Amino acid sequence: MATAWWSLLVDGVVAVAALVAFLAFIAAAWIALWKTFLNQYGVFRALFGLPPLPNKKHERSQSGRQRRKVN
Repeated sequence: MATAWWSLLVDGVVAVAALVAFLAFIAAAWIALWKTFLNQYGVFRALFGLPPLPNKKHERSQSGRQRRKVN
C-alpha cells in the first residue's frame, strides 16, 4: 500500500516539474521574440497596450536644426 502512495507522489512531482519546465520554455521563447522582433513594430506594441517608442532620430534632427538656427 505504501508503494502505491509513494508512486503517486513521485508522479505528481514529476508532473509539476514538467509543467514548470514547459512554462519556463514558453517564457524564454516569448522574451526572445519580444527582444528581437515584436518590440520593434508599433502594431505589436499597440496590441499589448504599450506606448509607442520615441522616435529618437526625429528628436535628434529637431534639436540639431534648432541649434543651427540659434548659432
